[in-house]
Amino acid sequence: MSSVSSPLIFLVSALAIFSATAGESPDFFNQRPAEIKIKISEDGVRSLRANSRKDVLAEVVTFGKKWRDVPMHLKGSGTFQSIDERPSVTVEFWDSKIHLNNSADDPSRLDEFIGAYIFNAAGISVPKVGHGVLSLNGRRLGLYVIKQGFNSPSSDLPEIAVTTWDQLEHLIDVDSFCAFMALEVMICHWDGYCLRGNNFHVSKEPGTAHYGFQPAGMDQLFGKPDFNWKPDMTGTLARTVMSFPEGRNLYEKQFRRLFGAVFDAKTLCTVIKHRVEEIRPILLKSEFESLRGEAADLCARMTQRQNYLLNELAHSENTEVSPLHGQKNAGP
Repeated sequence: MSSVSSPLIFLVSALAIFSATAGESPDFFNQRPAEIKIKISEDGVRSLRANSRKDVLAEVVTFGKKWRDVPMHLKGSGTFQSIDERPSVTVEFWDSKIHLNNSADDPSRLDEFIGAYIFNAAGISVPKVGHGVLSLNGRRLGLYVIKQGFNSPSSDLPEIAVTTWDQLEHLIDVDSFCAFMALEVMICHWDGYCLRGNNFHVSKEPGTAHYGFQPAGMDQLFGKPDFNWKPDMTGTLARTVMSFPEGRNLYEKQFRRLFGAVFDAKTLCTVIKHRVEEIRPILLKSEFESLRGEAADLCARMTQRQNYLLNELAHSENTEVSPLHGQKNAGP
């Protein structure tokens, strides 16, 4: 019996590994959070020490399957850490690019997740966000945020001077862009496009001449719950929109609409608590206690943000938004 079953078990295992290697990438977003084990050779480690952006080949094991010869490199700027520390990495499977972020600026590892949830709820599609515990060459690095890569490279915006509202309407869908602006400000995404001209993805909308915007790098949200809801903008197009009376009115209209539609702190906190419980099985006890505390803090800040905005919106005028003289773009 054993002489027959052993080769059979070996064959089944080999086929499973082959199917994982040759097939689609792991589904990090529609399954529960999992452990991810990445292994690279000593030559690969040396290569990444010398040039962190140059791909090396890695073995990736997760969800009980193995992917071999997966290109991998390190990523990050302000949160960059070397291969010998707790690095953020990009792995490129045959059908997708996946980012594993150390989220050094977000102890909760939940900002990107809830930011994506809010944008999707508002009808603005953003890359999927998941979680996993990463081990690199047997070294446990802890909880990581997993992000789906954008479907296409970011486009360069044309360098044209917009002097009329008509010109602006030919460049962007003003309704969608004002919704994007409102959401970035609503969640205090101070390091995004509108408030800092940073962390965004732009591409041509299919079948139109319009440029569409998506947020990125949402790892520092709700840092200042009383952040002005009509701040001075930094991103060129955001600043241009707010220079027109039509733009200021449309921004306020979208802010009020979306605040009522997608910003309910109680609902958002329920989403976060559910996510924490989903992550719990892959964490050490101390890691879970830390995550639960950070989640509670995030929920408190979101509740404070909602209360602040409720008060501000109730007391603001319902007429045209006046020219902005709000606080400058210090990070909330």
